[in-house]
Amino acid sequence: MCKDCSSNPKFQEKMLFSVSGTVSGKKIRVDFNAPDISPNGGLMLLGEMQGSLAWKIGRLIPDFRRQGFIHHTYMEMVSQRIGQILCGYEDANDCGRLRGDSALKMSVGRKPSEAGLASQPTMTRLENSKS
Repeated sequence: MCKDCSSNPKFQEKMLFSVSGTVSGKKIRVDFNAPDISPNGGLMLLGEMQGSLAWKIGRLIPDFRRQGFIHHTYMEMVSQRIGQILCGYEDANDCGRLRGDSALKMSVGRKPSEAGLASQPTMTRLENSKS
């Protein structure tokens, strides 16, 4: 199939699914020619994790960190970790590579243009401190 086929009406198919509403205040549009393509788009079908079980678990973890230095809340970190596991990234060593993934950011409640999610060392500190 040629590169331009997707814009040709002859090759366009019916919409197979739709995502209602918005995520992080942004409308969702599926576009396979966009510059920021995420292989983790399935997270959008789950919706935002704000208010989910992952978010509630993160809220229950006592936070003894110095508040002035915090960039990632426990709610975001637990949601990020669960989102990564759902996408097949079971090891925390993938956090660094996925921290800028737009679909993962939106599932946690951040906009794709906002700062990256937790890095591997940050996630490892969370996991090791709670064992």
